Amino acid sequence: MQGDFDRVTFDADDHFANVLLQQGRLLLPADFNEQSAIHHHFLRTLIIDLKGRRWRAAGGFKIIFASAEEFKIAKGRYYIDGIPCENPKACKIEDQPFKPVPEGKDWQEVIVGENIFAFYLDCWERHVTWINYPRLRETALGGPDTATRLQIAWQVRPLTKPILLNQLSLLGSALRLRQEAGLLGDDQGELDSLISKIEGMERVNEEALDCKNVNAVLDLLDKAPPRLIADAKRDADNNNDPCAIAPDAQYRGRENQLYRVEIHKPGLAKETGGATFKWSREAGSVVFRVLDVDSADKKDGRIQIVLESLGHDRRTGLCVNDWVELMDTDIEMRQEDAPLMQVTNIDSQRRLVTLKGRGAEHPGVKLDCQPILRRWDHQGDSSADGALLIVEKNSDDDSGWISLERGIRIRFAPGGLYRTGDYWLIPARVATGDVEWPIVGASRRALEPHGVRHHRAALAIVGKVTGGSWEVDDKQC
Repeated sequence: MQGDFDRVTFDADDHFANVLLQQGRLLLPADFNEQSAIHHHFLRTLIIDLKGRRWRAAGGFKIIFASAEEFKIAKGRYYIDGIPCENPKACKIEDQPFKPVPEGKDWQEVIVGENIFAFYLDCWERHVTWINYPRLRETALGGPDTATRLQIAWQVRPLTKPILLNQLSLLGSALRLRQEAGLLGDDQGELDSLISKIEGMERVNEEALDCKNVNAVLDLLDKAPPRLIADAKRDADNNNDPCAIAPDAQYRGRENQLYRVEIHKPGLAKETGGATFKWSREAGSVVFRVLDVDSADKKDGRIQIVLESLGHDRRTGLCVNDWVELMDTDIEMRQEDAPLMQVTNIDSQRRLVTLKGRGAEHPGVKLDCQPILRRWDHQGDSSADGALLIVEKNSDDDSGWISLERGIRIRFAPGGLYRTGDYWLIPARVATGDVEWPIVGASRRALEPHGVRHHRAALAIVGKVTGGSWEVDDKQC
């Protein structure tokens, strides 16, 4: 969630049943948001317990072979992990509501040369703001930015044996790295079992593809999540002045912040060409609506864009040398890492911003797809296309830490399979000179991403029959 939040407090492991407001106390946004999260957790858990993790309601999301390479998705609902995915009307794969799929508009190219493949449903909670839905702003109040929304987004995607085997290979590599690291808290027996299961799946899927195997693989995809540790430790704890920053405090910021560390380029951590990340001290909430993209100045890797606003102050505005991300809903739905570019000039009168970087020649944004410019606060590395290279270290010395700013540092634990959009939220507090991060014993706990969590289910197996036509089998799905 890339919003202006103070913090996110819900944790299913706490087993909280309700948030109880007390008289005369402050009302915090985090409390209201946690109450909503508790309610949804209970409701989705109940649906799973009563009906199961994956099921369709009254024929919803059935895959229908129409003609040639044309497939349709039936109207209705499908539940994954208690989350209702709803298709308002029957549609073609390429015309589904949350298009385009990561495989692209011409997704049929993925199945060329294949005699059998699967369709599966991928859903997640998408954070949307007034830029996506302008009606969220109350015009009677002058249209201020108020509350945002979480939307259930879904995509029906093709899954072929080459794609499946590639995912299993990446997963196996990540788990072996984790096994070699031997981190405290990792169950070596469980790691051995997962690696054996992956090797077994690789052998099975070279010969067969059915809903049972596909669902088994889809469940495995999240078994090697990246893990991160955040720290801003200080030595003393006797600072009684709430208005002073203790000299021994490691977090030296003057304001409470919610830092967001987000994965940019996916894959495994490598010394060159590996996964990358970016970070924001405002939880990624500083965004600007793009009104126009001027292609007249693409020479020297530069591009000019016109923004609706330049922000109200330094906290919500832009400065020369800031690193930004130019994207739209098409890039978001394709789950791509949009090119990061650097601000080189700002014309305040015309709200014209000049950017330079890899994305200048092909910005890839469409004006009818809600383009935005999002500010990030890291100092980009040009060798990593403006992001920062992920370095995994299994050590407690300073060589394993990556400094962000103001004393805050992070460390990535070995053996993570990184996906674009994975993120962690790090609340930094002036009063303690520290970050809020769980501690086990005397050590900071390595946490899996706070989001975005994807939920997947096989919908149908599609096989080629005599004459080049296709047969859809969803009996076991």
